Amino acid sequence: MGIDLGKRTYELAIVGSGSVKKSNGRTCVSGRQLLYKKLLPCDKVALEAGNMAFIIAKEIEAAVGCRVYVFNPSNLPLIYKSMKKTDKEDALKLAHIIEDFQEDRLPLVAVPGEKEIKRRKIGLYPSRYTKLSNII
Repeated sequence: MGIDLGKRTYELAIVGSGSVKKSNGRTCVSGRQLLYKKLLPCDKVALEAGNMAFIIAKEIEAAVGCRVYVFNPSNLPLIYKSMKKTDKEDALKLAHIIEDFQEDRLPLVAVPGEKEIKRRKIGLYPSRYTKLSNII
């Protein structure tokens, strides 16, 4: 299955057994919880790399236990060269990629750990953390 994430919503596409199922939802905490209830431990989930993708990948692995693949979007010409660029189409393409390709040929990105996420936040907002450390 492929999940295309937006800031507030997601599009889900499930391919298999000759059929395609699509749904969508919100990326807020309650919306993500509803998404995880649709998943099974045997599912394979594909996401494009991004902050929300890393959060969702960790949550899915913890809550459901299925395998989550986070792709480097700049290495997915099927998506970035597409003339039809919608969230629904991207989710469908992600679902097909995860079904059609071997894992060792996928442009995967490692999901960062908690320390790396904190380090990145400091890098994004250095003045905020400098001011806080000066106050303390």
